[in-house]
Amino acid sequence: AKLRESLASMGFDPNAAPAQRRLSAKRPAAGPAGGSDRGGGGRATRRRVAGQAPPGVEMKLKFSDPKFKTYIAHPGLRGLSAPLLAELVLVSMDNYPSVGRSSSKGKQSLFEKIIHHFQSKKVKKSQAQSSSSNNDNLQQPPNEPAPEVKVLVPELGSEVRCKLAYGAFERIMDENTQNSLPGAEEQELRINLIAKIASMVLTDSYTEELMIRFALQDWDARAPTTSQWLYSVVAVDKKLKGQLRNGLNQDARYSRILAKLLGKLLESKESSSATCRFVAELPFVDEETIHFVRQLCEDPDRRELGLDTLSELALYREACRTSALSILLEFSTCEEDETRKIAVKRIADSLFQIRAMSSSISLHAEERVNQAVEKSKERALQARKAKEEEKNKSADGDDDDDDDDDEAMKMKLEEEKKREEAAAAALKLYDSALDLIFALCTKRVDLVEFLHTSFAQATLELRKRFHLRVPELVRKLGVDSDELLTFIKDRPIPEGGVDLMYHIIHELAQIAITPKLVQAVASLHKRTKETQFLVPVLNSMGRGLIADQLKQIVNLPKEKMAQRAIKQLMLPSSPFEAAELMVMLHDLSADPNVKPAFLKRLLSLVHMCMKNREVYKAEQLAVALRQMLDRQRLPKLLMRTLIITLKTYPQLKDFGIEMLATLVRRRVWDDPHLWKGFLKCAIENQPAILLQLPIPQIKSMLLNNKSVRQPLIEFARVNRNVIRIRREVLDLLGLN
Repeated sequence: AKLRESLASMGFDPNAAPAQRRLSAKRPAAGPAGGSDRGGGGRATRRRVAGQAPPGVEMKLKFSDPKFKTYIAHPGLRGLSAPLLAELVLVSMDNYPSVGRSSSKGKQSLFEKIIHHFQSKKVKKSQAQSSSSNNDNLQQPPNEPAPEVKVLVPELGSEVRCKLAYGAFERIMDENTQNSLPGAEEQELRINLIAKIASMVLTDSYTEELMIRFALQDWDARAPTTSQWLYSVVAVDKKLKGQLRNGLNQDARYSRILAKLLGKLLESKESSSATCRFVAELPFVDEETIHFVRQLCEDPDRRELGLDTLSELALYREACRTSALSILLEFSTCEEDETRKIAVKRIADSLFQIRAMSSSISLHAEERVNQAVEKSKERALQARKAKEEEKNKSADGDDDDDDDDDEAMKMKLEEEKKREEAAAAALKLYDSALDLIFALCTKRVDLVEFLHTSFAQATLELRKRFHLRVPELVRKLGVDSDELLTFIKDRPIPEGGVDLMYHIIHELAQIAITPKLVQAVASLHKRTKETQFLVPVLNSMGRGLIADQLKQIVNLPKEKMAQRAIKQLMLPSSPFEAAELMVMLHDLSADPNVKPAFLKRLLSLVHMCMKNREVYKAEQLAVALRQMLDRQRLPKLLMRTLIITLKTYPQLKDFGIEMLATLVRRRVWDDPHLWKGFLKCAIENQPAILLQLPIPQIKSMLLNNKSVRQPLIEFARVNRNVIRIRREVLDLLGLN
């Protein structure tokens, strides 16, 4: 009936060339248990259509054939509709023997071959589990001849048979879209059915185009069907059998189909994750496939899909691992930020954990960093040469006219623009080189040693890019990383790598200052004698060590680092009181051999402390000044601190005058540094105290400090009747 319908749809007259179907079976009448009585069987009648049936060839399938019994016992096939079973017969139409050719006894029809190919482990398992029930239904009573089905196929031309087959195949695929078979097992069976037909029965280019078009209509759902089809092609294509060892021939059917499919996928802008799974599960991955994945990576809309696919290939397809990893590494150090970010994440999170790839990945990352270091050195050399040339030009200083000046200005602007473009390009190069190695350091801490070596060799321009990535590195490793703490404690630091180590310790301390971190930093300081390593954890190091290292802290190469350390010591967690810290800083200035540069740095730090009025209030400063005044050797910064204190807190004026009187008793004039500050403080706060100095000191003061003479004369003239002034002093002032 299906054949008649198909012929009519193609314009053939069913009455002129009818298809006859004869069914002869001797079946007993159905009994209570599905059996039959011997005498109750009927004979099926033969139905004829109008007209004389053309010659045909009979094909017999006996129900007793174990292959057929297994076929109809499969729950998936048993659930197929009758029209679909008819379509299977039509698909096989072009492979039936022609009239006049008697099929040999041992030859299988293609219909039987399809049955055979659908035998799977699932089928066998299902057969074993339901053997008892199936045997009851399928086995015939003893001494009963097995029923058989006879199909008379008309003699048709090859073109007609071909059209019948294609029409049936298209209807099978259309029926597939209707989900007529619910359930995973039945749907898997239908996928296999389509794949087998396209690979075993209909094998020409039209079928290939049909299958590709069918797949792309709903790629997410049909990618597994397409994959199964390609595996079936590989399994049945005899041309491939001799090519497996030497790779695929581009003329092979598999390669041809795959090339067409990948081209259509590129054109369709398909970006679902099904593409990644499809490529990763291909029977063979050839150069055409690798090129396809690269094109995905270069497409901004599908680069993540392409990079995911490369990652899957490198992980699970050993044959193409080298090619996939090479491309992925290339993208991990490219200058396009978003692509590089995704590629670096895939490599660090997945591939770097695989021993077979970790060495290649780390070598590539290190090579790129070395290239960046060389580039930074080259740029530094070019900058020095350009600076020298500019200096030489300015030294020549020949007089040019206005036109020459304009031309020179234009050239200068163009050169400046080129330098800016070169600097931007260099920064992109640095970033592309550093992202991968820093990501790998989060997985293997021993690579941090390589970072230190590279940092030590890099120029300042490149070192800044290192520092930008340290916080993220430390955050990912965490303060509890035993590997990182061991590295800090034991590993040697190359010359020039101190700043990077300090930055790592600083970022760790920002997260949390743990006993393990303090212990590691203490060991590092003991080994290297570098005081700056103590700064991030300074308040946890103990009073004795801090007091011993205070001079080195003040004298750190970078003033900002010294300020950071002193600010930490002003925190509530500091082991020192505010007044105690102020006295300790002033005591450093009491050394008679103190250098001016150190004294200047110390003065800057003291001023910074005194600006913090939340910590240094009037009471704390008064306590600190009193303790300094009791020192056997007076600090050189004493008078400066007293002057600032009296300006900041005027209520301490009486306290200041008392200090000045004490200083007079301690012969303050013996120290030129203190004497100068004493005079300034006395003039600003209590000039009368200067009139109480011994006559030799007053003479020296008036002679060597002209700025003091006039204010002191004015004070004496106004207050001579209020306070008692010695005659000798009035004589020296010219007021007697």
